[in-house]
This record gives sequence, C-alpha cells and structure tokens, in this order.
Amino acid sequence: MNVPAQWWMSFRGCDSNLTCQRNMTEAADGPLHMFPDVFNLLPSHCVNHLQQMKPRDGDNVQGRAAAHTRQRDFLLADRSILKPGKLGRGCLKHGSRECPVVWQPPANTEGNCQPLTVNFSGPTCLPWSVMGKHEDMAHCSMVSFHAWLAHVAAGHYDVVFLENAPGFKFRHFQRPMSKRYTVLKIVFGSEDRQPSRHLCQQSVDNNM
Repeated sequence: MNVPAQWWMSFRGCDSNLTCQRNMTEAADGPLHMFPDVFNLLPSHCVNHLQQMKPRDGDNVQGRAAAHTRQRDFLLADRSILKPGKLGRGCLKHGSRECPVVWQPPANTEGNCQPLTVNFSGPTCLPWSVMGKHEDMAHCSMVSFHAWLAHVAAGHYDVVFLENAPGFKFRHFQRPMSKRYTVLKIVFGSEDRQPSRHLCQQSVDNNM
C-alpha cells in the first residue's frame, strides 16, 4: 500500500502454503503473527465439531453439499467466534504458542482518528474452478472457505477484501457479510484473459 510506513502495520497472516509461510515469516515487514491454517483461527471445539459434520464416504454431490451447508450454518451461528481477543493456535513466529488473531486498538487512543482494521484474503477458489470441477458447495475445500467466512463475518474488521476466481458465487459472501457490512463486487482484468480476471468484494462497516 502506498502509505507512510508508520501508518501501516501487518498484524496477522495465515496461509497453508509452505512457501508463503516462509516468505511471510522471514520478511522484515511481515506480520507479527503467522498461522499455518485457517482452522488455527477457530476455537478447538469448532474444529472438532466440523470433523463430526463432514460428508461421509460415498456421499453423492447432494449429500456433500448438504454436509457443507450444515458446517457453514454451525460456524456462522457459533457466538464464541465473536469474542474479542480470542487466541489462535500454532503461531509460526512464536514457537507454535497461542497468539492473538485480531488486533485490538489500545484503550488510551486519543483524538477522533481511530485505527482502521483491514483484512486482505484469497481463500480457496477450487469449488468455482476447472480444477475443482465447479462443484461449488459439494467440493471438499468448502469447509476451509466457511471457516474463513465465519472469521470475517464476525465483524472483527472495518474493511474486508476478498479475491477469488471468476466463477465465484458472490451470494456465498454477500449474504452472511451483509448483516454487518455494505458489500461491493468489483471485477479486475479483461474478459478474454481469465487468469488475470479477479473478483474482489469490499465490505465497509455500516457505522463508518
């Protein structure tokens, strides 16, 4: 971002890719805390319950989609995710200890200029891509998308940016986020070059 360095702080990163983990952990201006998986941002009881609700071996497309829908509804209804100051497990920068997931502004902030918290994310795109056979809710990676969605939908951030595939179903993001945010859809890139065509949703707190 083109802002003075003293105006910007990267608080928390999360990526399951080993190369991305190494780059963000070793970067001098990288995040203060780095987690290896989106499930590390959720309470342990949530992760355990998700395992119990996952699709069964042999489920057809409709059965898998139904299981992932139940997982989504469970995550979005779990009030423990909304608790401020919650800790994530397995921080890569602090010996795998528990560390804060969301930055909390200091209590003694002076003046009317309040800090702005922003989340930049690129969660899984497989359910809406050729590699994922465009399975949408039936794809196995939907559980990780819903884990990410529950985290950002909890209202921890003033602004949320989501980048995804051209085939992304906007309703998956818009419906849960619109309870706390104004949701916008922006498409970047030319129509004839799909690899450079991105989907970005910006959510702005209604109170701002």
